[in-house]
Amino acid sequence: MGATIAGWQASQETSYSYHNFVGSRPERLWLVIPFTLQKAGALTFAADFALRVAVNGRDVGDALKLDANGNSFYVDLTELVHYGLVPETGNTIQLDLRHLGQNEFMGPFLLYPPEALSADWATEPTKPGEVEGGVVYTSLIPPGPPRYRKGGAPPKITHASVTGNVTLTQSSQLHVHIDQPPDALQRVLYTHSGFPWMGIVTLAYDAALACWIAQVKPGARAAIQENELIYVWAVGRDGLQSDYYPVKVGWDFAG
Repeated sequence: MGATIAGWQASQETSYSYHNFVGSRPERLWLVIPFTLQKAGALTFAADFALRVAVNGRDVGDALKLDANGNSFYVDLTELVHYGLVPETGNTIQLDLRHLGQNEFMGPFLLYPPEALSADWATEPTKPGEVEGGVVYTSLIPPGPPRYRKGGAPPKITHASVTGNVTLTQSSQLHVHIDQPPDALQRVLYTHSGFPWMGIVTLAYDAALACWIAQVKPGARAAIQENELIYVWAVGRDGLQSDYYPVKVGWDFAG
């Protein structure tokens, strides 16, 4: 079955993304190189980074796979690494990236096969000085201002609702009322899974309606993932954040 799944991964005949198949091949050793959603959403995502991966000094070439939907690159390392406990059979992985902006890189990680398949792999820690220029992560993203503070006055969502059901072809509109004026807020957002896919949407203030609004758009029927609720929140000018406010959204498959 592994060979069949590998063929699906390389095929352009399926709508599934590369990452959909990684979990179906747990016997493989995977290198995952993730990036932030904002960077991965750029049309020039792959070209911007000019990412190069070398394993034990050899470029992995076509084994490096871009999954734009998963905001990540993947490499199947299973046939590219040395195995065993002999020190000289250790492995090195080198990543070279260009044009990397602040807070765009989330740090690579490995997905190991189950323990029964990896019991003979080297487990001794690398000795000091054996790796040149090792990267030490102290903080991926510098801490921002506090979102909650005792005695603070964060915004409060007083009411939020949609104007109707979402159909397979028609959007519904989200209306959000907040206890603070628009100029006291940085932004108002809602998060969802399946409208039309997973994402965070920014609302705009409508002076005529005296509330914040956004369209809740339909997605493909196959992409619906238990989407009864979306969640709204607001961020004040001082960075303080409201509680998350659930909004029930109905689906009308006949529409």
